[in-house]
Amino acid sequence: MKVIKLTLFCFFICITEIYAQDQTDQALSDFFSRYTVHHDMSESASCLAKEDKAAVLEKLTGLISDNSTDKRSLVYRLADYLGRMTSDPKIKKQSLILLIKGLNDKDGAIVYTNLQALKQYTRRDFDLRMKHDISQKIQEGAQPHYELLVKIGGWLDIPDLNVFFRQKLQDKSGTTNRERWAMRLAMARMGEQDMVQYCLRKAEAAPLNDDAVYDLVPDLVYTRQKPIFAYLFRIIESDDRNCSSPNPDRNADIICAYGVIEKIAPVIVRFPLKTDKSGELVSNNSKEILSVSRKWIKETAIYGYEIENEKF
Repeated sequence: MKVIKLTLFCFFICITEIYAQDQTDQALSDFFSRYTVHHDMSESASCLAKEDKAAVLEKLTGLISDNSTDKRSLVYRLADYLGRMTSDPKIKKQSLILLIKGLNDKDGAIVYTNLQALKQYTRRDFDLRMKHDISQKIQEGAQPHYELLVKIGGWLDIPDLNVFFRQKLQDKSGTTNRERWAMRLAMARMGEQDMVQYCLRKAEAAPLNDDAVYDLVPDLVYTRQKPIFAYLFRIIESDDRNCSSPNPDRNADIICAYGVIEKIAPVIVRFPLKTDKSGELVSNNSKEILSVSRKWIKETAIYGYEIENEKF
């Protein structure tokens, strides 16, 4: 009798698991169908709301070898969406593992999208295994979007990469100038003071113009290093007119402070100006932006301030 009960119990467990798997498969099928019609992640993923997210992500893992580039791309986008919509660290971990696997995808666009997705998380979301996998990927050498991959390694503060980067800088083989610059930035982000000073000297030697504000300044902000931020503060305080006006109807040059303020505002804790989701300053009053920023530098920056370091 006990054997019969145990057999029935196992049977019902198996049936339940099969049903759950079928239900997850159906929900994913519904998701792909919806997305084909609506092209909206939030609306399409609503059919997964009641599903076990761990089971969904497990199913997605089995789809990353699909022959369709579009389907693989959507699989990773869904994994990222589920990871960023949850507060459950286990689900977030599953999502990140899947995104990191995607760095091996044969399609460069998918690799780029996954790298951009990784940037949206915080450093505390990555465990040692994830960091190890990213470190190994970096040490494989040149590959699609390698500069961004290198910067992610610096942001995650993976100490082993310092040795690798220094070796690559020394022999210079197989790397471009931009890749070596990314390595120096990554080491500066990890607190290597000689690299902080190198990046600072490069910044001070570069002409201050539109190219510097839109290309160089974001790299400098990425380092999160106060000696470099001191240089950025000097730009904000300068009245030199070396940048073009964003207003196409205005030909006169303007000071370069505004573009710099926009870049530092999101990463300085309790900075008096805020940016919106697109990264633009909430205030559109140029005089107020400048006066508030300069006042903060004079009254706060010299006495100490905190730079947010968890985000990319």
